[in-house]
Amino acid sequence: MAEAGGDLPLTAADCVLAFEGLSYARCSNESDEVRARRTLCGQMAQIAGAMSGKADGDIHRFIAVLDRLTSLWTTSTDDRRAMLSRICRRESHELGRALAQQLPIISRAS
Repeated sequence: MAEAGGDLPLTAADCVLAFEGLSYARCSNESDEVRARRTLCGQMAQIAGAMSGKADGDIHRFIAVLDRLTSLWTTSTDDRRAMLSRICRRESHELGRALAQQLPIISRAS
């Protein structure tokens, strides 16, 4: 992923912040699918947290890598890459919303 981010190397701490940010509900009536995805993101944050502390994480680096991957895969004729592009775009949007809402886990990294 570091190559996809260009000069924005992605660290485990960045992943912890991103996964924690994605684990927070944005509204009370989210679908079961979204709740399951948020639970998985919370679990991923715990796993990534075991590898690295959160103090040096930067959510902006994670969003930049997602945006770069989206731009690389948007024009792909490979169905898997097109699907990954949509996922990256969705998660980047979610993290942007988390930043705008200044969730505690995100705002401490800014």
